[in-house]
Parts: sequence; structure tokens; C-alpha cells
Amino acid sequence: MAEEQLPPGPHVLKSMKPKDKDFNEAEAIDQCINWIVNDFAKHQCRRPSGATNRLTRCTCMTFLANLPLDTNLARAVASYMVHWACLNRAIKMELLNEWQKIAEFMELEYPEPRTNRRFMLPTQGNEGAQHSICGNGLCGLLFVGRKLWKTSRMDKAERVHALAGKSNLESSRGKQMQEVYDSLDTFFTLLLEDGLPFATRIIRDETGLTTRDDDPDDVVLPPHITKHGCYARWCFLRGWKIEKKSAAKTIYRAVKEYTKRPYEDDDEDGISLWPQGSVYRDLVSWPCFLSYWKKNFKQIKVRKKGADTCTDCLILRNEFRMCNRRRGATASVDNTRDEEGGIDQDSSSSDDADDDENGDLEADIVTMEDTLAKAKAHVRAYQIQRDEAKRIINLARLDVSNHLPSLFQRKVLTIDMGQNLCLPNFEGEQPGDTYYMSPLTVLLFSVVNNATHDGKDRMNAYIWQEFEGDRGANNIASCLLMDLKKRGWLSSPNYCELTYIADNCGGQNKNKVVIRFLMWLVENKIFPQVKIFFLVKGHTKNAADRLFNLLKLTYHKRNIYTYDSLYNVLNENEYVDVLQMRPENFHNHLEWQNKFYRTPTGGEFKQTHVFTIYGKDRYKRTPSILVKQDDNESIIREDNLLPTTKSRKARKLLPDVRTQHLQRMELDLKQLVPTPLKPIKQVELWKKWAPLLPEEARNITCPKPSQEVIDSIKERNRLKTRKKSSEKKHLKTLDELADK
Repeated sequence: MAEEQLPPGPHVLKSMKPKDKDFNEAEAIDQCINWIVNDFAKHQCRRPSGATNRLTRCTCMTFLANLPLDTNLARAVASYMVHWACLNRAIKMELLNEWQKIAEFMELEYPEPRTNRRFMLPTQGNEGAQHSICGNGLCGLLFVGRKLWKTSRMDKAERVHALAGKSNLESSRGKQMQEVYDSLDTFFTLLLEDGLPFATRIIRDETGLTTRDDDPDDVVLPPHITKHGCYARWCFLRGWKIEKKSAAKTIYRAVKEYTKRPYEDDDEDGISLWPQGSVYRDLVSWPCFLSYWKKNFKQIKVRKKGADTCTDCLILRNEFRMCNRRRGATASVDNTRDEEGGIDQDSSSSDDADDDENGDLEADIVTMEDTLAKAKAHVRAYQIQRDEAKRIINLARLDVSNHLPSLFQRKVLTIDMGQNLCLPNFEGEQPGDTYYMSPLTVLLFSVVNNATHDGKDRMNAYIWQEFEGDRGANNIASCLLMDLKKRGWLSSPNYCELTYIADNCGGQNKNKVVIRFLMWLVENKIFPQVKIFFLVKGHTKNAADRLFNLLKLTYHKRNIYTYDSLYNVLNENEYVDVLQMRPENFHNHLEWQNKFYRTPTGGEFKQTHVFTIYGKDRYKRTPSILVKQDDNESIIREDNLLPTTKSRKARKLLPDVRTQHLQRMELDLKQLVPTPLKPIKQVELWKKWAPLLPEEARNITCPKPSQEVIDSIKERNRLKTRKKSSEKKHLKTLDELADK
């Protein structure tokens, strides 16, 4: 026993320097393996350095001492130790904080008595998911001291950085270019006057809240001003014309190769912008110009296409403008009266006019206050939602980048319904007549994984033709079920939450079918917690919108004749994986859900933007309780969807029977009956589109409809013609009677 109480040797990570150029990762891993097996794992766990009594009786790490040096588990632990040594202090604190949360969850999931909180063994991959160690063993393995361990358990707001208050110190660099920097400062100061604020910017200014991108000083330039144009303009003011190596890639030559600006003669007014004797000033290169812009005038931004599309902001902006105009007109009338200094002969009429003006002014003030309250609520709502969405995505990416086992990684998915595709597609040529014709519609739904190993968003795009399925709630729920199967998340256990981010479209994403499908995921113990996060209308720009553009890069430049060709064209992008949904993949989730869940209470569904379903939490909520919030910081409301004895549709079952029904949901779902193409569209595809297609594609995309369909359309057109002719005769008769 005395031999076991001897302290281990110096920690292997203490002398490891991964930032050195000659650092060898393979040798470092071998050193860690030898230290674990031959030194650290042979002793009892010790508390972090700084504690009064460091020795404990825990032997949770001794199983590593019996492992051979070449086992996968020992190498996985050593690999993670080397990875841990490369991280900075802030990331280490976030990871330790996450380990604390996972340990709390494991206590709720497995509540057998333990003397110390258990943590999963840190490994590179999933090898350590079966082993648990104590907190002291975790600190000893990763060389975590008492101060770092204590700080990691605090909230972010309580942590104070060591360099707080020491940033933005003055530097002595660049004194020789002071005149150039003064010129840049003057140029950008004048450029601020060219800014054109968005409607959203105006609303935030009126409400006194922060402006776009959380910076109150942001100025957005007009669409015709670009960054490269600003650089060319500044160089021209200094007496030089820029020279480019490549106009396509905007690659500039060296500054010394720029040509001088020619002198100008006086114009009719005797003014010359660059007269004889003007001095050619020094310049900086394009990268230096851009760096100075980002560092000193980052509030000046170039306007993006379609950056402001919120109709609520436009309505509120117009209301503010009308109120300001009326108040300005009233003030100008009062100033005119004061300057004239006269008194009307009819004093009673002037008093009545003053009363009317005062009444209008009071009404304008009330209207202004109401509009201001609406604007504040709107800005606060969409700002909170976007900030929270960014935070959730960053935490999920942190789990992946730090190689947490996939069982404990937070999952964040962005879902969205894309703009419909057309088949056939003639955007490679665009004949004029097809503009007035109705093509076959191809529907598109996407699910974007916001946390991948390489940091790039990946999208699963699901497409189907209009006669194979609609774009309703049942179709969206079917796509979500298919997506979870494809990712393998239905077949393996998950110990961390799943979050969906979506826009506020009620007919597709925000409805009772999707909400109750997520409730089934929790109640069936596929995920311990599921949240769906709806962004505020008009401010729903997300990763799916960007990947839709990548998906359609080649689509907008091709002639596409068949559905299979469309699938191949869309699948060319490396960040998008396209899958074809068939009629047998769409099921009636609504009919099945009505048997086991009640309908969420109405009236508040539209204004609610956060829905959460908990498996187990400290408030003893069950998976059938829907937690609702207007936004992430508003009051929590609860809605129990568990059936009662008075429920008309849903049935109240015993817990065991209900569990069996939930587990066999996929078998009990009924297939949706697809809606066939309308007869008029079948005839139009065959009659108008088919002659434009190659012969091998005509029968595939535009087959000839049955003779009954053709005859029905002929009869419909005949009746329509007769109706028009009879209406013309009737109008002609009325005109003749009116003339008589």
C-alpha cells in the first residue's frame, strides 16, 4: 500500500511544446502512452495541485496500467492528451464545462449511488465511451490544475480574462507613413456621408437599440460603391491610376507600376481638379488599404444584395416617416406665425385651429409611442433569436472540433423549404415561348448539418416531383424522418440534445405535425432533449439559403430534360447530397399522431418561436410536455399533450402499452396517396413542351396522356368558348337596347 501512495513522476504534458517547429506528434503520443501505462495509472487518483489533502482512495485509472502499449484505447487516450496540449485556455475551460454537464446528465440517467461524479474517459473517437473516471483522474490525466478546474465551473460572465483592460494600446509602428494614414482617415471620414441606411437600421435607431451586426455606428454604402472602387478612387485623389494584372480576379500590380494621373486644364468656371504642379503623393497597396479599412473603419460596410427584406421593418419605417413629417409641418406653421407676429381678427376661429392642431399633435404623439413600442419588440425579438442561434451552432462546432465522442456531441440542423425547380429547364438557351408555359414542378427540402469535422456546412437536399407528393406538414415530417435515418441517429443512442433551426413558415415547418414528431423523438428515447428554434419573419437568413445558391449554380446554366438528369446536375456540388423522395417515402404522420397526442393549444402558436421537449430535467417534466417561449428570454409556458380520458381523438393508454405503440410508429404509419397531375397540365406538357425536347426524353418527361384526358380538356375548352360567345351576345343585346 505504501508503494501505491507514492506520488507519480512529473507530468508528461508539462514539458511538451506543440508550437515548436520540430514538434513530432507521433513521438509525443508514444511518450504519453508510456507515461500513462508505466507511471500515472499505477497510482491512486490525486486531487489537483493546490489542495491540502491530495491523496484519494479512488483507483478508477488502474485499468489503464494493465493495457498493452499497442492497444487502441491507450493510443486513443494519448492522442487526445496531445490534442489537449495544443488547445488554448479558453477552449479548455469550455470543454471542462461541457464534461460537467454530461456528468450531471449521466447522474440523472443512471442514478445508482456513487461517491464521486463520473466523467467519460477522454479519447480520440468513441473508444472511451464505455469507460468512466472520476474528476480527479480527469484532471490528473490532462494536467488540469485546481484554478483551471474551478474557473471552468463558473458561468461565462463570471470569468475575467488576464488581459482585460490592456488591449488597444498605442503602437509606434507606421510613423514614417503618417501623412498617408492621415489621408486615409480623411477619405473614410468623408465616405461615411455616402451611407444609405436600411429600413432595419432606421427602426433600430428610432428605438435606441443597436444597429445591424450589433454595432451602433454601422454605415452601409450604396450598391454602386465597392471596396475596389473606393481604393481606385483614393489612389486617383492622390494622383495615380491603378494598374491591374488581371481584371477578372482583380489582381493589382505593384504600387510603383501605377501610372500618373494626367494634368487637367481649367474648365469654364476656372476650376481644375488636377492642375499643373500638383504633387503626386505616396500610396499603400490594396491589402494595406483593406487592412486599414477593417481595423479603423470597420463600421463602413458594402451593401449585400437583398440584405434587408423585412416587410415589418418597412411598415414601421414608413410610420416613423409620416409622424416626423406631420410634426415637422406643424413646427414650420408655428414658426411662420411667430415671425408674422400678427393676430387674426377672428380670434374664435384661430382658437379652434389651435385646438385642432393640438389634438393632431397629441394623436401623432400617441401614434409615435405605439409605433416605437412595436419597433422595440420587433428588434428585440429577431436580435435575440439570431444571437441564440449563433451560440447554439458555435457550441455544436466546438464539440466536433474537440473530438468529443459522437454520442455526446450536440446536434444542430437547419431546415428550410427551397424555391421550386422546373422541369424541363431551358436556362441554357431560354426560348421566349417557354416563359408563358407551365413546366413540371420539382419540390426541394433541405436539412443542413451546421457542425461537421472540417467546419463546412453540409446539406442533404430532398427532391420530389409534384405528382409524387405535396409540400405540406406530412411531407416535411417524412423528410425529417428520412434524414435522421440517413445520418444513423435513429439506430444509435444519443446523450446530447438535438436542435432544429427553421424559418417562421407555418404551413411547412411551424405546425403541430412537426412539433409532435419531435416529441416522439424524445418520448421514444432517441434524444434526451429536442428543441426547434424559429427565427423571426424577415430576418431568417441561414445556412440553407447559402447552400441553395451553391446547389443551383449549374442548374441555372443547363438545359435539363429529365428528372434523372436534374438529379445528376444538382448532385455535382461537393457540399450538397441530393436524394430522391418516392411516393412510398411519404406517410400520414398527422393521422398517427392524433391517436397518441393532443393538439397544442391555439392562440399563441404564431407568436411562439422556441419549442422544447425535455426527457428528464430538474423540473420533473415528462416528454409529453411542450415548453413554449415567445423568444429565448421570454416567459416559459407549458402545454401537456398527453391524452386524457376526455380526449376525443387521442387515446389514454397504460405506460407499457403506449411505449410499445411509440416504438412501432414506423410500421403503423400509412402511406400518403399522391395527387396526380391535373389533366390540363398533362395535356400542356405533351402538346407544348414535348416538341421542344429530344426524342429520347419526350416520353419520359412529357408522356402522352390517355384519350379520356385529352377529350375532357377538349370538351372543357369547347364549353369555355361557348360561354364567352354567349356573354358577348348578351352584352351586344344590352348595348342595342340601351341605344334604342
